[in-house]
Formats: sequence, structure tokens, C-alpha cells
Amino acid sequence: MARQTLKLRLGRDSALAPTADDAGKSAAEGQEREPLIALAIRRKGCLRGQYNGGEVVLQPSLLYREHDALFLLAVTARRDGKPPREPKLGTFRLAGLSALGLTDETFEPSALHRSYSVQAGWDLLVSLKP
Repeated sequence: MARQTLKLRLGRDSALAPTADDAGKSAAEGQEREPLIALAIRRKGCLRGQYNGGEVVLQPSLLYREHDALFLLAVTARRDGKPPREPKLGTFRLAGLSALGLTDETFEPSALHRSYSVQAGWDLLVSLKP
């Protein structure tokens, strides 16, 4: 007996297709998280969240906007509960960070936190550097 195969085609009106409303929601979510990240940078406090399917604890250094997207430069303190093999400053697109919140942890900025150079086109919002 042959098995039947069901084929689905997503049309333009599909509920799974992104809408203009979705773009507005992600922009609004970024704006809601902006004050939280700014507070963490000013207080030198860690942030926790989900990024690329894993749980991360970040030490934020800089929040900036480029091409209408928000980005965070941060040192990863822990990923999935473990410290990284090699500490480094990473760039995180805010659209990819979810379940973002403050932790009780603080950090002392190192040379690594200030190792970036501002690029042309960056609209700096908050920075550890004076």
C-alpha cells in the first residue's frame, strides 16, 4: 500500500508569512529593551538572555544602532552555564536576543571591554568608554 504525501504551499496570505506588523513589533521590542541594556552598561551589571538557542550571561560594553538595527557589544561571561574557552568581545544583534533581563552580578571592565573602535555608520547610544 502506497503512503499518501501531503504537500503544503504557503501563499502570500499565509499566517506564517512575515507581515509589516511583525517588523513593527521587533522594532518596538528593541526600543523596550534599550533602557534595560543602558542601565546594565551604566551600572556595569550583567545581562542574561537567550541567543542562538543557548542561554548567555553577558557583560555589556556598548549599545549602538546601524542600518536601523540595534547591536550590543559584550563579553560573554557564560554560555549554557559554562565560561567560554577564550574571553572575547562579541557583537550581538538585539533582534536575536530574547528573554533579556538583568542579573545580580556586576563586573569590573577590563581592557577587553574597551578594545573596540567605533566604526563609521554607528549611532552610539550607550558606552562604557567615557
